[in-house]
Amino acid sequence: MPGEVLIGRAEELDLIRRLVEGALTGPGQILVIEGEPGIGKSAVLDACADRARSAGVLVLTGRCDVLGRMRPLGPLLDAVSRHDPGLAEQIRLRLEPSANASGGRSSPLETGPEIRSLAVNEFDRCIHQLCAEQPVALVLDDLHWADGATLVALAGLLRHSVDLPLLLAVALRPSPRSSELKAFLSQAADARDLGPTASTVDLAPFDRDEVAGLAETISGAPPGPNLLCLLDRCGGIPLLVHELVASLAEDDQLTEVEGGVLEPTPAAVAGSYPESFTQTVLDRMAGLEGEKRALAAVAALLGSRFTIGDISAAIGRPAAELLPVMEELMAARLVVDEGTSLAFRHDLVRDTVAGSLPPSLRAELHYEIAGGLSAAGASVVRVAEHVALGAPAGSTEAVAVLREAADEIVRQDPSGAVRLLRRALDVCAPTDPQRDQALAQLVDALVWGGLTGEAEATATDMLTRPLAPEVEERLRSALARSLLLLGRPADAVPHASRLIELNEELGRSTAWATGESAVCRAFALDLDGALTEAAEAARSARAEGDLMAEILALCVETFGRNALGETGEAVRLGTRAAALADQTPGQVGHRMHPHLFRAIALLTAGDKKAAAAAITQGRLLGEALGAMWALPVYHLITALSHWDTGAWDDLLAEVEAGQAYGDDQASSIGRVWALAVAARVHLHRGDLDEAQAALEQGEEVLSTGGPQIGADWLVQTRALLLEAQGSSDEALELLQVGWEAASGLQAVASLVLFAPDLARLAVAGGNRELATRVGAELHRMAQLNPDDKLIAARTSWVEGLLADDPAPLLLAADLLGQLDHPFEAAQAQLQAAGMLAVSGHRQAAGTPLRDALGCLEALQAQPGADQAREQLQAIEGASQPRTRKRRAVSGWDSLTPTEYEVVEEVCEGRSNPEVADRLGISRRTVEAHLRSIYTKLGVSSRLNLAVAWFDRSGTAGR
Repeated sequence: MPGEVLIGRAEELDLIRRLVEGALTGPGQILVIEGEPGIGKSAVLDACADRARSAGVLVLTGRCDVLGRMRPLGPLLDAVSRHDPGLAEQIRLRLEPSANASGGRSSPLETGPEIRSLAVNEFDRCIHQLCAEQPVALVLDDLHWADGATLVALAGLLRHSVDLPLLLAVALRPSPRSSELKAFLSQAADARDLGPTASTVDLAPFDRDEVAGLAETISGAPPGPNLLCLLDRCGGIPLLVHELVASLAEDDQLTEVEGGVLEPTPAAVAGSYPESFTQTVLDRMAGLEGEKRALAAVAALLGSRFTIGDISAAIGRPAAELLPVMEELMAARLVVDEGTSLAFRHDLVRDTVAGSLPPSLRAELHYEIAGGLSAAGASVVRVAEHVALGAPAGSTEAVAVLREAADEIVRQDPSGAVRLLRRALDVCAPTDPQRDQALAQLVDALVWGGLTGEAEATATDMLTRPLAPEVEERLRSALARSLLLLGRPADAVPHASRLIELNEELGRSTAWATGESAVCRAFALDLDGALTEAAEAARSARAEGDLMAEILALCVETFGRNALGETGEAVRLGTRAAALADQTPGQVGHRMHPHLFRAIALLTAGDKKAAAAAITQGRLLGEALGAMWALPVYHLITALSHWDTGAWDDLLAEVEAGQAYGDDQASSIGRVWALAVAARVHLHRGDLDEAQAALEQGEEVLSTGGPQIGADWLVQTRALLLEAQGSSDEALELLQVGWEAASGLQAVASLVLFAPDLARLAVAGGNRELATRVGAELHRMAQLNPDDKLIAARTSWVEGLLADDPAPLLLAADLLGQLDHPFEAAQAQLQAAGMLAVSGHRQAAGTPLRDALGCLEALQAQPGADQAREQLQAIEGASQPRTRKRRAVSGWDSLTPTEYEVVEEVCEGRSNPEVADRLGISRRTVEAHLRSIYTKLGVSSRLNLAVAWFDRSGTAGR
């Protein structure tokens, strides 16, 4: 009703105007409209859509439904389909289980259902594609009924589209509020921290002037004082005002009096016109004959929107017989024709019609409707919606339907599956053998939905009593995965071991269960146990032709062998795992991410080109398969590669992207490693506060999540920060503790990492016995791994420190240079130059010092560069000028080379996914670079960036 907005919502209209104008240029705009039923939320939302259309914005509209919460992404599919059915079909196909089958196998590290991930990513890609063509407004009504997958998709859109010309406008009631809806609203409220403008409107009832304006708009004449007194009964609720005025007019109870105002007739004043909308609807229902009232009730139980075909299927009558009845319901102003379907005039109408039925009768009707829909061939999920609302207590048939529907949607919308299973348990008799099966399903769904704490509590309680082997198997599988994701791999090991026994008892293959157990042991840092089980799993899998189990086992072996310093063998195993994954149907074996483990081994071996290719290929395959758990880790591995090569600005962008992606996936895998590497950059650039903050974040993850990849880097970086803060003794003590722990685990990679700094601090601290032990251990490892240049370089480095001999240090610097480790090479050169100067070879010290200075200045590693410059000044007796100008912290001169490339691509009109494809990086990395660019240039959107770029280009004559 336009009058509701045009007359009574001036402030809201002004806000909408500003939000639409903002959406034309970006950053993104968010509008959340809240209010009680009938307050005018839909009218304000319609006004928003109209305003956006008039401004040239592409408007996508959708509506959530009380009986549509088992249809994952339904409102979003409808919204996109109205504009481009082809785009909507691309998203819908991602929801098809057959298109993403992996034999029921998911990595034990998977944090979310792959089908939902694929569909949500496809929706996100579609919105980016549309925004690249013109500004977009996504307008969704009745968000309080949204399914979980829709809310996950909207939350992702908030995170990934902050700089797009996009307006997201939603309307909802104060209740109900699912956990996913609460999370979305919280994120929307916090979105301004990311860039978008977020506005929440809590619609208030109309005041008397606004009521008068609305009444005049409806009737065509201003209301008189008596009519206004009558309208006071409506409490300022626009829907009730509209209904009362319309009812009076329909009953000829309004007359125009002197002055051209409308007044109610004496009969109307003396009459008992309803004081609530509910009573208005009930009065209209009372005027309908029995069959019409019954069909209205059936329609109400089908949802806010329905077709005659739906009613026909529900009650088993031909659709043609129902046409006259539907026409009478429309004549009674209960139902309206929306073109593609029929709908109740307002949700309150449907609520009232359905609520007028006694609860027991309403439940029986729902159950009969379920039977009719099932007989007509409706999907089990649609049938289950009505079974959930009407199942009689103890019905084994109802429990079976609810369980089947939950299994169908758990990989699309875990929260929907949880609702169905909770209802199944309400219905299920205590003695029904399905009860334990439903509980095991519930634990599985809770894990997929991220409710790992509740999953653990439910499973632990069940395991206190005897269970059927099939039930116990599903339960322990979900529980082991839950504990692994909670960062408690050691607690997961007993459950994983029991799974092996259960498979033996059931006469099944143990290959997959043994591989899962190996994963748990690997993350619990039981490398020997992990490798033993992984080898057993691989042997069994090869004998049985189980490629998925063999790939999982080979991934564990690759990880373990690399950690033990057997880099060549790790590369071979990782390469075999990737080759086997290529052979699986649809390449689903890449759900285990063999390229990730292979890339880590290749990096350790110094083959950065092959590692980069493996990272790119693994990331693309993971995205295509919806295997999201490892995607944040690819960013972190890329960051580690950038550490080696000295591309530190790109490193920080990858760490930011990886952390943001990890937050999306509720995963902390690799987070400690990333924070430690970022802290190392800040430390060597002299930003000790930034380094401290990153280390504290990493230590918090470590304290709450148990053993983590990258704990060795965290220990080493903390020790180096202590040294920089003047606490060399504490630094030495901490590094020694780390060394001893790594020795106990035989973690060769960690020992090689610690060795140069530990030996240096030990020599400086007078603990030559410790330094000698470090050197001996490195020498032993070098002999066992003669082709490993990194071990050779660090062995030579420690030898130089022990002998106070610059020659081995310069050899180490040369080897590190060949490996493209410029920062480490510069450190070795600095230490060698210091020895040369002290021994009187001052001229010889000049060359390594100048090489080190050039490298360190290029890296913006100011403390090291200052040290090199001071040493050169001491040798040559003159101050040393900077060879490079320090990079600006803001403006165009502050941008890194990669950031310049991103700017050029964006200003050519390409979307983030297109920029990522062209630059060979991930979309999340592009987003991280853009956030940095916006901060440095003081802009907030892609359009602002393009304007600044072309202004600069014109000024520069480009």
